Amino acid sequence: MAKAFLFDIDGVLTDSADISKELVKRFFAFKGKSVGYEDIIPNLGMGMDALCLKTAERVGVEINLEEALSFFKENYSTLLKEKKEIPGASSFIKDARKKGILRAVVSSAPSWRVEENLSSIGLALDDFDLVLTEKDVKRNKPYPDIYIKAMIELGVEKKDTVIFEDSISGIKGGKESGAMVVALTTTLGREKSKLSGADAVLDSFLLFPSFSSSDDLDSALRELSGKGRNAIRYGANWIESLERKAPTKEVMKEAIDKALNAMEHAYSPYSKFNVGAAVLSAGSGRIYSGCNVENASYGATICAERNAITTAITNEGAIGIDLLVVASRCNPPAMPCAVCRQVMSEFIRPDTPIVLVNTMGVIETYKFSELLPHPFDFEAL
Repeated sequence: MAKAFLFDIDGVLTDSADISKELVKRFFAFKGKSVGYEDIIPNLGMGMDALCLKTAERVGVEINLEEALSFFKENYSTLLKEKKEIPGASSFIKDARKKGILRAVVSSAPSWRVEENLSSIGLALDDFDLVLTEKDVKRNKPYPDIYIKAMIELGVEKKDTVIFEDSISGIKGGKESGAMVVALTTTLGREKSKLSGADAVLDSFLLFPSFSSSDDLDSALRELSGKGRNAIRYGANWIESLERKAPTKEVMKEAIDKALNAMEHAYSPYSKFNVGAAVLSAGSGRIYSGCNVENASYGATICAERNAITTAITNEGAIGIDLLVVASRCNPPAMPCAVCRQVMSEFIRPDTPIVLVNTMGVIETYKFSELLPHPFDFEAL
């Protein structure tokens, strides 16, 4: 559930990213060196020190950093007067405040620049719960430090945080922090923003899906990232699930039949222990089966459950599992091994039914959470 929004400034709240590019060009021209935007853009979002020094290094020029920073400060306000907010930015922040969403500035710019930019669009520091600038961390973007510090100070987890960025370094740092990153297209454009690794791309805040509650907001974020308002999380994946809430008797019977049939095709010359499995895909409603395949090198053996899951993924890509059946000849029916339970956790919900059957007609049903209550999941990464 999203609880906090973290905002960069230039190119995210104010249309000011090109001021940095323009002033860097002017400074180097003043020093007798022509630089192109292609020399500047890779260094945006890292702070003024890095922007000046890395651009100088890229074009092979030595500069006096203090002189460059002074030039920047003297000319910044004049160019800022010509700029406007990213459409809908200030109202988006004020609306988030009313709805109880925590808000923070996470900028690589100096504090004076942050205040000027906010003032230019009718915002102030107290419109935010937290303001962090270049001097608040030792390592600036593309390192994730400023985002992690913001989350710690706001008291929120990465899974509950959304970062709004526009530069390559900002998007990279945001992703490394573990939070969701929404890229504004102001600096990189839509295509490069998509390729940068952002979870979602936004042209302006006016296009952010409307929301009135925390559940609405989560749905809006899924819609924005192309996962759809009706998507449900299965393990590490958001899946557009069919309307069916639980497997019907007919679907259950078909899955059991497929698991029993797959068991007959098992390759188990060493253990003589045949197992079959079937998984019901949440997204398509299709049932995929698999059997255990042994190997003289025992570690190369694949279990029936994993065989069925990989078959489903081969056909659909990332899946959600609405039902998993394991068939064997033993009594009581065989349980999935620990490795298979861990693999399942990547694509399953805690309440997903795991059905164990045997050839004597015994059927046992468990929730996945009963078989593996504490999986090692993607959030641990």
